[in-house]
Parts: sequence; structure tokens; C-alpha cells
Amino acid sequence: MGKRFVNFIVGCFLVVATIAQSAAAENTIAVNISEWRAVGGFDDPTNSGQTFELPVGTQILGFSWGGLTFTAGGFNWLSDLVFSVTELSSTTSTSGFLDWSPATLDIPGTFGPTSGTWGGLQGQPGPFSAGSPFVVGEYGIYFSVYSSFVTLDPLVIHAGTIYIQTAPIPEASTKALFVGGLIFLVFLIRSARPIRN
Repeated sequence: MGKRFVNFIVGCFLVVATIAQSAAAENTIAVNISEWRAVGGFDDPTNSGQTFELPVGTQILGFSWGGLTFTAGGFNWLSDLVFSVTELSSTTSTSGFLDWSPATLDIPGTFGPTSGTWGGLQGQPGPFSAGSPFVVGEYGIYFSVYSSFVTLDPLVIHAGTIYIQTAPIPEASTKALFVGGLIFLVFLIRSARPIRN
């Protein structure tokens, strides 16, 4: 009985350690977007943006923002500002993306300071949908802002920081440790069953 209990604890430890290692591997990329502008629609080169080279296989899990203040003037509404994280590719098509508008107000003016998350309660999906978490290919990612309604008046961000959540693909050794722990637990549970006659 004592040996089985110790073996069970060891198996649980292997599984929990693997899960904890994966959670600890998550990283955040902070982007200061103060003085950024959204002038045109998606992919307009006059919009503010920044490219990030990330290892192939990095997972883009989502993003959040804090201390955001921006102004929509002229014919723009506050709901027109969209944050976009897109996977860069060798073709013109985008395979992975996350889009989110931090405001839902269909009026001009100044919004913020505010904070929120992609897919959260604050804001709404971009005009092409919210997208979904994706895995980075060989060209990295591009974070940008754009306007869902194109006018001559830019949306101006006065202050704010974007936090892009990333996680590496688990290494083979991590997967092996996890699978080994599960197999060990299954073996212990099966060996603990009484034999039927």
C-alpha cells in the first residue's frame, strides 16, 4: 500500500510539473502605442505598426491593453479603431490573425483611459471577425492599428500599451515527460484493481 501511494504521488508530480512548465513558458511582448495612428483600412502602409521576429512554432494566444486613451475625429467613430496581430507570410493572404476593437461607441470623441483583452467584455471583434490563436510561421508577426471605416481623419492614440501573449510549442522532452507521467498513472491504477475470479 505504501509503495503504491508513493508511485501514485510520483506520477501526479510528473504530470503537474509538465503542466506547470508549459504555463511558466508563456511570455508577453509589450508594445508602447503612444502617438500611433490609424489612417486607413487593414494593410494600409500609413497605419502605425511594428514587426516581431519570433521562433517558428511560437503560439500567439491573445493580447490585452492598458492605459489606452485615443481620439476619433471628423467622420470617424470610437468603434472604428482596431488592434490587429497578424501572421506574416510569403503570400498576400494572412493565415493567422487576432483583431479586436477596444470601443463599441459609434460616436466621435476621446475614449479612455481604459484596459481590456482580446475576446473580453470590453470592445468587439474587428470587421473581419475576432480571429483565433495561431502558430507563427517563418516570417513572424505584425502588430498594427487600423480603421474599420476609412476617412481622411486619423484615429490618434495618445497613450497605451499592448501586451501580446505568446507561448512556445512544447519541446519533445516536455511532451515525453507528460505522456510518461500519464502512462505511469494508468499503470498504477490498473495494477491496483483486484483480480476477478
